[in-house]
Amino acid sequence: MKDKLFDKIVKKDYNNNLEKVLSKKGFSEDVKNTLLSMFYKIEGGYNDYSEVKRDTFTKQEYIVKLIDIIDKDCKKIKFISKNDIKRENVDSIKQEIICFPIENKILYSIAKIRKEKYCCKSYR
Repeated sequence: MKDKLFDKIVKKDYNNNLEKVLSKKGFSEDVKNTLLSMFYKIEGGYNDYSEVKRDTFTKQEYIVKLIDIIDKDCKKIKFISKNDIKRENVDSIKQEIICFPIENKILYSIAKIRKEKYCCKSYR
């Protein structure tokens, strides 16, 4: 009983934190809705994921890290359609993500933008 109540409080807190971060950003409504949907699915399915992949962050740590990346490392997230000439791109210098409106793609891009920020840059 106590755990279920605690989970609801924690879940509400994540939603509030994400909503605050998204309200500061100039993301489109489509991007915001996709991010909220992505976090909802992470919230629901993370226990199964952690069961399969034993050495991982806790659900709380993982969600907090993702919100932190969106807050500090993403100035712009833009969706492209399959007919666009532009390609998917993650630019950690401009803090910009351009990807298809698929939750897996945006999750991968969010993780990649932080990773690129701390890795050595190669000459382009």
